[in-house]
Amino acid sequence: FVPMNYLALTRTAVPVLKSISSTISLTSFISVLEGDQVLFLVKADGPHHTSCDVYSGRKANAQCTAVGKVLLAWMGKEEQRKFLSRHHVIPHTNRTITSNDALLKELKRVRQLGYAIDDQEEALSIRCLAVPVITEESPGTVALGITGSVAEIRSDNMASLVGYLKQMATQIHCPGSQPGFGRAAAAELSESFA
Repeated sequence: FVPMNYLALTRTAVPVLKSISSTISLTSFISVLEGDQVLFLVKADGPHHTSCDVYSGRKANAQCTAVGKVLLAWMGKEEQRKFLSRHHVIPHTNRTITSNDALLKELKRVRQLGYAIDDQEEALSIRCLAVPVITEESPGTVALGITGSVAEIRSDNMASLVGYLKQMATQIHCPGSQPGFGRAAAAELSESFA
């Protein structure tokens, strides 16, 4: 993994995120792994703010977020094994995956289908979908996600939302290989795009 320039990545992602949120009326965001947690780099809000707490610089446990599952699924087997050996599962709801075997099974499914779902695993009444951003510079080290209520992301619209996310992920580029700039700058950067 080559560290990326989060600032350049965020700048290329913002217009895509705004387009997504405008089109589907849901909050969209990009995330990366920082250590064993998901780091939310930048977001664009849809017209209806969900109760899901998404903001630039926020960190979350990877196993209970759709973006986290995508990022873990695109790790190599050895990286996954190391993650599981040092990671302690913290259940956020009664739907959170809490066993390594169940998580590995879910990561295999995510990799096969090309998307992940957080079905009320981090917060009740909230669903999130995520897909990997696959580029030469970033073979699955960046995830594109959306969040909404269970009434907004449903089984009858999930396939079309996933298809749209996969299409939009191709428009995000991960320029440069300079070191990332971390949590404080991510929060500061989000204010400049507000």
